[in-house]
Amino acid sequence: MSPQYTVRVADLEDGPQTVTWELSEVWLDQALADSGAEPRGTGRAELTLTLSGREVLVKGQVLASLTMPCVVTLDPVPVEVAADLCLVLVPTTNPERGSHGARQSRGREGRSSASGREREGRRRDGSTRANVSGWGSDPTLSDEDASRDTYDGELASLDGFIREAILLELPMAPRRSDLPSRVDEATAHRPAESEAANRPPLDPRLMPLAAIASRMRKNKE
Repeated sequence: MSPQYTVRVADLEDGPQTVTWELSEVWLDQALADSGAEPRGTGRAELTLTLSGREVLVKGQVLASLTMPCVVTLDPVPVEVAADLCLVLVPTTNPERGSHGARQSRGREGRSSASGREREGRRRDGSTRANVSGWGSDPTLSDEDASRDTYDGELASLDGFIREAILLELPMAPRRSDLPSRVDEATAHRPAESEAANRPPLDPRLMPLAAIASRMRKNKE
């Protein structure tokens, strides 16, 4: 499946971009193949992309309405996915050689400016700071908050990351909501005769005590 959801990295040089993509049923069906999930209409990806030095910071949410087979009855179970996507993409090529002609044409001043932004964007603890609007009061992506991967060439393709975000939110064992969730709930209203039939036989040494207990219950009645 060829990439459908891509962004030109050079377009991010003018500032952050917010994109809203409709995830088609055909794309979802192919992306979720072999997962057991099937789309119930189109999905949506709402992402903000920011260029910090040579890194592309991606933050947003992926939404999809799906169905999965119930682990008990195999009936379709509705599953609503609202997955957060937060990652940092670094280029696979050498920035000095670079694949972005516009950045190369800026000469020494452009390279110096880019190096300065890279130093500002990298903290001592390895986290990335994007000094731009739209990333909250503390726009820091630590290793725990964001995944790291690469982009190659002029385009940053996000198809694989959108797919992974959805897959990570799928339940391991979907169940119909009207089914009992525990074994004891399923047997709570079992007839008394059935419960008595399943009781283990009484130890013969306890028979005298059982007889006394039975007489006491009768006297109370």
